Amino acid sequence: MPDPPELPRIQILPAHVAEQIAAGEVIERPASAVKELVENSLDAGATRIEVEIEHGGKTLIRVTDNGHGIPAEDAPLALVRHATSKLRDAADLFTVSTLGFRGEALASIAAVSELELTTRTADVDDGVCLTVESGEIRSARNVAAPVGTSVAARRLYHNVPVRARFLKSDRAETRHVTDWLKRLALARPDVRIRLMVDGQEALLAPGAGDPLDAAVAVLGIKVARDLLPLPEVETPYSVTGFAAKPTRTRGDRAGQFLFVNGRSVRSPIYYRALDRAYEQTMPAGRRPLAIVYLTIPPGELDVNVHPAKTEVRFTDEDAVYRSLVTPLRASLAAASPSRVEEPAPVADPPVRGSDTPFADAVIDTPARRERRPASPYSSSPRPSVPASHYPSSPRPPVPASSRPETPRPESPRPGLPELTLLGQAKDLFILAEGAGKLWVLDQHVIHERVLYDQLMDPEREEVRRPEPLLIPVTVDVDQRAALALDRHRDLLAELGFEVEPFGPGQWTMRAVPTSLLGQNYEQAFRDLADELAESSRGGEALLQREQVAAAAAGRSCKQAVKAGKRLTEAEMQRLLDDLRRARNPYTCPHGRPVFLTYEQSEVEELFS
Repeated sequence: MPDPPELPRIQILPAHVAEQIAAGEVIERPASAVKELVENSLDAGATRIEVEIEHGGKTLIRVTDNGHGIPAEDAPLALVRHATSKLRDAADLFTVSTLGFRGEALASIAAVSELELTTRTADVDDGVCLTVESGEIRSARNVAAPVGTSVAARRLYHNVPVRARFLKSDRAETRHVTDWLKRLALARPDVRIRLMVDGQEALLAPGAGDPLDAAVAVLGIKVARDLLPLPEVETPYSVTGFAAKPTRTRGDRAGQFLFVNGRSVRSPIYYRALDRAYEQTMPAGRRPLAIVYLTIPPGELDVNVHPAKTEVRFTDEDAVYRSLVTPLRASLAAASPSRVEEPAPVADPPVRGSDTPFADAVIDTPARRERRPASPYSSSPRPSVPASHYPSSPRPPVPASSRPETPRPESPRPGLPELTLLGQAKDLFILAEGAGKLWVLDQHVIHERVLYDQLMDPEREEVRRPEPLLIPVTVDVDQRAALALDRHRDLLAELGFEVEPFGPGQWTMRAVPTSLLGQNYEQAFRDLADELAESSRGGEALLQREQVAAAAAGRSCKQAVKAGKRLTEAEMQRLLDDLRRARNPYTCPHGRPVFLTYEQSEVEELFS
């Protein structure tokens, strides 16, 4: 018999190999190194942080801060694994309020790069500079340096070529760094953050303490104008921030920011709360934008679920969900009140050009010229900002009294402004002007929104009042539709439909809502049955009242104000008036936008 193969023996890995493996778990890519270093800067009380990267961070990452620095005698310890000033025992892990542990990141980065650490504290005249290669300190010297810390990591993964090969392109790695710093700028509006990419400035957050200024720096002025402040409402935990108007959407969740005790995290609970709050206002496949700050006692969450601490676990998930969804809903409701009692016109500063640049382009009558207000096109004001929210940090936020006073813009008026009717285009759209903008409104979607609000309004019983049919109508439906109708008979009755099964594949209508009188209610009911079957998976799921009302509104208005129907001036004006009273004038119940608006400058650019 052949000799058995020799079994491999268990042995302890060399220290440098173990450090490289450990570093790979913490420093997955250049953005991971940036994150660790910047979080250390914040924990050191920095109010100014500058990040420089070259070639996506592969050849250079430098993070410079004005924090309190590291004492010269402690600097070498900061490069040793498991050395930290943040913890004393394991129990501290569950009440941690800092972002990182000074020393863990430096040791990991030093193991896979050529690292230079320069630091100085305020109580000494000179700083210390340590040069480290593959985890080994090569030199230490005194240098002239400002108070704070600067860490430069060059040739990342030069000693781990296998991992270096798995890095993405320079552009992709730069995007990861930029995205994380943008989240940080939103989390810490009190900290000035500057990013330099290959010698060019890519991000500058002013650090003045205003969350809206941070939002402008990160998202741009146009997006920031569409942010609605979250109101103060009673919830289990403190929540502040902004939610975007329903017309501002994305195809992914990249615009949904959640900060828990100042830490940027991902949370399915947050995503579920956003989807729920916007469910009747968002088109299918689109996602709203929101910036939300949640404050919760450290003992009621676990921040150590993920190595990079980008996920958290909550002790009471239901309380967190209620704390998130309640102000989100309130914000949307405040921006779209159910009653708008003749709001004052929005005052605009005078600008060049005629009073109404688009007025003569469609329909012009003496009556319209008489009532046409002077409303030149101009930029909308920035929304007002709630009290700033800051994460836990050794350094308190900059008090408002220490910052220069600047004029604050007034809050935007909720609801829609008064619109002046211009006319109809292609029997599809209503054209109007208001608040200095040109408005293009979808007449079919307006009517769907208005009818849905009427069906849901407890004070509009006359719309839902069942009108008995002189001769009951029998409608043929398939099995799936029949099951859905049977499952939702009570909800349909609340909306004014009195229906009952008549036989196999048949249902009889004995009364219809007042809103359907004069319309093809037989076809509307058949369409409604099909939509209920589709939405409820053939009757397997029980829909909410809002969902049934949305389906009823969509099918009812299909028989009334259709796309392609010429409307009289009175009919168009009635639709505009009804829209201004809608609970949510921005989208139909299924999430399609009701209107588009254009600034004068946007239209002028099309002709330039």
